[in-house]
Amino acid sequence: MASRDEAVVREIIGHLNQATRVVTQHKQVVIKFTDEVSRYLANVSSGSLTGAHIRHSGSAYENLEVSSDADFDLILELGQPFAGSNLEVTGVRVGSFVHYKLKARELPKDPSQAIFFRRDGFLKSEELRMDAFTRFHDILRRVNLPNVSLQHFRKLSAMQVNLQSRGQKLELDVTPQIVAPAWNDCPGLVPMSSLPQCLQRYIINNERNRSPVFYFTPAIPEKERVLDWQVSLMLGFSLLEKHFLQNEVNIHDMVRLAKLVKDRLDWSKKYGFKSFHLKRLAIKHANTLRPLSTWNGFKTIIQLLLSYLTNNGVEDCFVQQHVIYSPQALKVNFLGELQQISLMGPDSVKSLALRH
Repeated sequence: MASRDEAVVREIIGHLNQATRVVTQHKQVVIKFTDEVSRYLANVSSGSLTGAHIRHSGSAYENLEVSSDADFDLILELGQPFAGSNLEVTGVRVGSFVHYKLKARELPKDPSQAIFFRRDGFLKSEELRMDAFTRFHDILRRVNLPNVSLQHFRKLSAMQVNLQSRGQKLELDVTPQIVAPAWNDCPGLVPMSSLPQCLQRYIINNERNRSPVFYFTPAIPEKERVLDWQVSLMLGFSLLEKHFLQNEVNIHDMVRLAKLVKDRLDWSKKYGFKSFHLKRLAIKHANTLRPLSTWNGFKTIIQLLLSYLTNNGVEDCFVQQHVIYSPQALKVNFLGELQQISLMGPDSVKSLALRH
């Protein structure tokens, strides 16, 4: 029976890979866009976008897509003085949420950058984010791609860019991010030794090469804001998630099956449950998932979700004692759906794959 389950799983993955081929074609349009944006960024000589550049992250670059209309996530990585080597980090826990604040080791001499720091050295994250949006908006107005139309608007933490090419709409989220300092210089993180080996090696190598490991996002959700939210930031770990999924091939497929169910059953819209919740859960329980077959690993992910939601919610794998998902008002409905999924066989999941 187990071998048949895995055979059906391979059929599902094969079907999803048809979407991968389409998304790969879409990536060529995104590359043209990022190349054009990078050309303008290279000429910025003052203000919040000096030294900024684009990095790719998210599901489309992790081969987690489950449909051909996958979105693209882009990191607008800010340059000095908005980078970890120039910043000291403090963290304050408010309930289950950790607010981070950054303080300059040395205030910038350039007035166009110094305005984003208070007299006490703390970064004014809200002002920095809004200025980065304004300047990026000006760049987007000048971008001109043959046979591609472009629209854009601001969201909380990202600028959404819609590209229309040959009748196909591509959605890009471009998020200003600040490179974080070394892992052990950021309070509140789990011990590096508790992470999967592939991430431990990645962190050590990147820190040695002075390459980014994780980021601060200069935005705070309204429900989490406190009095000093204008200088508070969130942590972003998209590079670590991407590296983990590239190295843990079998766990990657487990997460992809779970994402298939999530997307087909519209859990993001109904329950606010996102792909990154699945990725963080898989990283946290990598040792449990690694020896399992793809199908049994998928079922284990569903069981873990059931267990977490029955208790306090999904805990983060990177920040200590941090609950990243706990939908109290929607818990009963979500639990009911998860219980149904836990009883499904691979043929039922295959039917979900064929639905789109």
